[in-house]
Amino acid sequence: MPMRARAAASVLALGCALLASGAGAQAGDGSSTPLPAPPDLRAAVARVKPAFLRLYVERGKQERGGAEAPEPGFIAISGTLMSGQGYVLTVGDALEGAEVIVAENQLGEIVLADFIACDEATNVGVVRVAGLEAQAPDFAREGSVEAGLPVFLLGNPFALGITVTPGHVSGVGRTIESRGAEWSNLIQLALPANPGDQGGPIADAEGRVVGMLLTRLWHSPEEAEDVEPHGIAFALPIDEALRAAEAGIRAHREEAERVAVPWIGVRVQSIKNEALAAQLRLKPGEGVLVERVFKNSPAERAGLRPNDVLVTFGGRLIGGLDRFGQLIRDAGVGTAVTLEVIRGGERIELVAEIGTRG
Repeated sequence: MPMRARAAASVLALGCALLASGAGAQAGDGSSTPLPAPPDLRAAVARVKPAFLRLYVERGKQERGGAEAPEPGFIAISGTLMSGQGYVLTVGDALEGAEVIVAENQLGEIVLADFIACDEATNVGVVRVAGLEAQAPDFAREGSVEAGLPVFLLGNPFALGITVTPGHVSGVGRTIESRGAEWSNLIQLALPANPGDQGGPIADAEGRVVGMLLTRLWHSPEEAEDVEPHGIAFALPIDEALRAAEAGIRAHREEAERVAVPWIGVRVQSIKNEALAAQLRLKPGEGVLVERVFKNSPAERAGLRPNDVLVTFGGRLIGGLDRFGQLIRDAGVGTAVTLEVIRGGERIELVAEIGTRG
């Protein structure tokens, strides 16, 4: 019997049994039993929305030694801000071959995102954004998800915009094979997911993120001929997703520190003019004058401006150009340093995070 016919027969039999028993339809005295009201998710959605980002990925053509490579073009996915450092959790396979990644928050602010890591075992991907107004959510504790838990998905189906899709957990500990990969210990969800939703947060009625949407159910061509089910999706538990993401971030940092040259993004000159040094209450050769601040650099993000005078770097006196360069190298990539600056005759403090050129 074809699968569609078997499914229809099963549904008909179940319907007849329910009609015969009156299960869920009437109370013992014959009166109607009201169905429980669905949870009001508005407050929970408001807690998660500030962490939600729409991601748009432009992929280029790839050569991969006979193996199937992702098609070039533009795709939409979803992501969740992990922390105040700008790391965003999403799906990894969509980032493969990415040439440009754009992130957009709920306010419509748009910035370019940097690829950080991808874990093939879990399909977790990480990108990093800067300059977006976003706030990391509350993450649920490990083991807090069980069948029957009401949840909702924040996604961007078909790039239509931020969308709330309610549902519930229908199973845990699932293992599936999808598109040539096997994923285990997944959360099975009773909710419809669409292209663009992958990577989006799954949250409970309290607004705690419990998982990351991994995929909807895919079927073999043989099954697709007989049945086309909807409303089944799978998520990676959030504790596993975060562990994979944090491991990728650590590996990225270690690699960056190994090969990258620390950079702050300014062009400076020595203060050789004795009159100017005296006016600034500096000894000749102390401090450096900022000539140029490079666009999208750590210095620009810190608020440095041309004609600022840098006096100290991380609490250490800047004794000229050579000393300034050595202080940057000693600090290392990723270090946040306090800069003492003279601007308009007043001393102020700025904080810059050492980056890398390009």
